[in-house]
This record gives sequence, C-alpha cells and structure tokens, in this order.
Amino acid sequence: MKAIVSILICTYNAEQFIEGTLESILDQTEKNIEVLILDNNSTDKTTKIIETIKDTRIQLFTSKKNLGPYGGLNFLLPKAQGKYIAIQDHDDFWDSTKLEKQIKFLETHTEDI
Repeated sequence: MKAIVSILICTYNAEQFIEGTLESILDQTEKNIEVLILDNNSTDKTTKIIETIKDTRIQLFTSKKNLGPYGGLNFLLPKAQGKYIAIQDHDDFWDSTKLEKQIKFLETHTEDI
C-alpha cells in the first residue's frame, strides 16, 4: 500500500538527536508512512545510528557532499510516494498524534487545499 505521508529528513551530524527524532516518527498513531532520510555527509555516527533502526518504512540515502537542507529536500522530493509530504528537522520530536490530526484536517477541508 502506498504511504499516505512521506516524511523527509535531511541530516548532518545529528547523532545526539536522530534516534529520538525517528522514534517520534515511528511512534505516530498514523502508521501508513514512509521516512526518507538523506544524510548530508555527516562526520559523526548519524548514519550508523539510523542503520540500527530496523523498520521497512525507513529509506536512508547518503551523499558524498553536503547538499545543504534545501538541496537535500530537492533530492528527496522526487522519491516521495505519499499523498502528503511532511518535512522533519533531524532534531525535532513530534507528538504521537501529529500526523493523524493533520491528515484528518486535510481530508475534511479539501475545499481549502
């Protein structure tokens, strides 16, 4: 089944935060998601930490040079398959019902989109 939400994350040296960030995504009440991550040539353990999280909804890409946050998002956007796109910073933590609430709003306010 195609994901309803594609979550895009660009990381760079986020070893302090990335595990908590991904936990907050994977703990969402809305489970029909894909998580696309671009590691922007981190010099710390960010990529290794991401690789320890075994979830088929996560797709990790790595860059040999830092594309910056917007270049990274432009790299990830064409790979997204979801009906909706959510952008997550590598050091943000989401409330577990965030996506559920946003999807409900978008689905019930189609005339505003």
